[in-house]
Order: sequence, then C-alpha cells, then structure tokens
Amino acid sequence: MIQQKKVTKRPMKIDAVIILLLIIVVIIASASLFILDHAPLAIAIDIGFITSLVYILIGFFSIYRSFGKPSTIFYRSFFGGLAIRFLLFLATLFILYKFSSISVSIFTLSFIAFYVVLQGLEIRYVWQKLENQKLK
Repeated sequence: MIQQKKVTKRPMKIDAVIILLLIIVVIIASASLFILDHAPLAIAIDIGFITSLVYILIGFFSIYRSFGKPSTIFYRSFFGGLAIRFLLFLATLFILYKFSSISVSIFTLSFIAFYVVLQGLEIRYVWQKLENQKLK
C-alpha cells in the first residue's frame, strides 16, 4: 500500500507573532532606555531593528515573488536579493557614520542580533515553501 505524504502547512502566524513580540520587546527596551536617559543607545538599537526588519521584508518579498518560477530566476532573485541587501547595509553604515551622531557599533550589533533572528524566520519560510512544493 502506497502511503501519501500529508502536505504540512505551518501557519505563518507563528512568524508574525514572533515579529510582533520582537517589536514589543524593542519598544519596551527603548522606552526603558529613554527613561534611564540613554536615548542615543535606544535610537541606535531602534534603527538597527528597523533596518534589519526592512531588509528581511525585502527578502521575504523577493523569495515570495520568485517561487514557482524557473530555478535560474529563483536563484538570481535569491542571491541578487542577498547582494542588494548587503550593499544597502553598507550604504546605511556609511550614512550613519558620516551624517549622524548615532553609535555605529551599537547600531551594527543591534542590526546583526535582530537580523540573525529574522533571518531564521526567512529560512523557515523558504524551507516550508520548498517542502510544500515537493509534496504537491
């Protein structure tokens, strides 16, 4: 007897909840830092979080648009998106370093920390899309 594989649909609601919780944590941490008179630190952390969130959303969008297309288009979109996001990050670092008084090191640490967490969500999204494609 041939057993059919069940298509697993992990709800994207879990990822949305994780992102929402991150936003809440950042807001609470920023408010605490402002109250403790560490506004520059809070601003650098906030900008790092917002920047990483925007870059991950760009990644989600490019991956979403490239699924179902030929593999060459998917790989161009995926790796091209990584390259573009890296260049945007370098441009952001340059702009912050040259034209603002924000701590670039705090911004960078904040960006990397949030980017790693959000990148994990992006990888889970890709795996789920690939698994669903394979099972169809």
